[in-house]
Amino acid sequence: MSTVLRLKIMPIALAALMSASAFAATNNLPKNLEPFNTVGRWIVDAQGRVVIQHGLNSINKFEPHTPFIRPEDADLLAKEGLTQIRLGIKWAKVEPEPGKYDDAFIDQYINHIKMLHARGIYTALTFFQDNYSEEFAGHGAPKWAVFTDGIPNININYYANPTFNPALQRAFDNFYANRHAPDGIGIQDHYANAWAYVAKKFIGVPGVIGFDLMNEPQSGSYTQLCWLTGFTGCAPHDVRVTAFNNKMQKAIHKVDPNRLIIWEPGYHHSMGYASGATLKAPRAVYSFHQYCPTMPARQLSLPYTPPSKTLGLCQSLESYNINSHVSKGIRENTPPLMGEFGATEDVKDIGHVVDVADKHMLPWTHWAWFAKDPAGTGDSGERPWEGVIKDPTLPPSGDNLVHDKLNVLVRPYPLAVAGTPQSYGFNRTTKAFKLSYSATNPQGKIDRQAHTEVFVPARQYPNGYTAIVLGGSVTSAPNADVLLIKTNANANKVDVQVIPKIAGTASNAVSTVQTVLSGFKF
Repeated sequence: MSTVLRLKIMPIALAALMSASAFAATNNLPKNLEPFNTVGRWIVDAQGRVVIQHGLNSINKFEPHTPFIRPEDADLLAKEGLTQIRLGIKWAKVEPEPGKYDDAFIDQYINHIKMLHARGIYTALTFFQDNYSEEFAGHGAPKWAVFTDGIPNININYYANPTFNPALQRAFDNFYANRHAPDGIGIQDHYANAWAYVAKKFIGVPGVIGFDLMNEPQSGSYTQLCWLTGFTGCAPHDVRVTAFNNKMQKAIHKVDPNRLIIWEPGYHHSMGYASGATLKAPRAVYSFHQYCPTMPARQLSLPYTPPSKTLGLCQSLESYNINSHVSKGIRENTPPLMGEFGATEDVKDIGHVVDVADKHMLPWTHWAWFAKDPAGTGDSGERPWEGVIKDPTLPPSGDNLVHDKLNVLVRPYPLAVAGTPQSYGFNRTTKAFKLSYSATNPQGKIDRQAHTEVFVPARQYPNGYTAIVLGGSVTSAPNADVLLIKTNANANKVDVQVIPKIAGTASNAVSTVQTVLSGFKF
């Protein structure tokens, strides 16, 4: 019902200001971004545009461990502009016996990823582990790759085991040491070979933004040392993760050099600890996780304080953590990505984290689509506070969705920028969104035919929106779910503002636009 304003250096056309249109219902999310590459701190698409994605984690930790996002769920996610799924796949299911791979299991992931991509949703596929394997109240490794050397397996709780279970720590030590599996091949070599096998299966499969090497690699017997010294880095752990990263990258890129390689620093880095680990290789992406230290207390049945109730301590640590990880990525010429955050019903804190992410122009994937997250033997895994859907077997609508959380996560943001982003952000009170970008892309080129694509959600603009563009021209239909902008001739910078529809008479509308323009600063 409102208008997209095409503003150049000329008077505003009153006729355009008063035209009306229903909010576009079609899904216009970009589906032709591949192959992806990296340039400095940015992920770029085949056109050289900077790609920013918002999304969710989806990991099925229960048999049969296959993906559980249905087509109707994917339709909902696309409608809400959640364009990336960090999708967990279990090593134990990929390689149930040494050197033998389950093609039927892998094929289910291929079909799932194709289904997501048909809706404009891309996948970061991760070999998901937590606590190495089921023997330690976790997931990931097959039993034949678990070696504890007879050390007692003191199973306490998923969140306590990394720090206090010596058998789990020894299993990780043996993984990093490449202990021989029953067939005489090192278990880390098996892991690399499994990744290469999966990568080969995915050649030509659309919709994969990259391969995430391992979820939160743990520190083994160095865990206590890392907790004590981690704010300045934990050298023994960082050395092992760096060597692991290099081995996995070489194995995958030998098969398919065109995929992004996403790597993570470690378990304890989710709560503000520094990392000295690296991956200096083409198409490498640095993925960190962000959680307040109060979060594990809830799982350990200890007194729990929601992050937003910690007198600003969590928010300060979150800001520090995000800033330090982004700085690491920029310093190492690697795109930073926030692979996990949230896992709470505290929408005020979630809002803080995504606002800080916008400030740093970060892609992110929230934890989680649906959360059933077992934390020990006999634990049903019920974590209703973590997901955005309550029951994944029921339709993704009405009270089955956590709308308070979606109201914070779903926001306007740039999907692809034909230039280099300088800043963007969304005011949840006024519903104003601002984006500013240089016309010169990270490769140092200007492509005035390429479109900048901005997602504008109906959830935030139910009656439509007005887009005000300086230095560019809008080519999409009024109120399209994806706003398309081309850079004007001779323009070196483009500024965009999106606001809710302008209502009232023509004079009121003009007055409103003039008021908006007077505050149109970046």
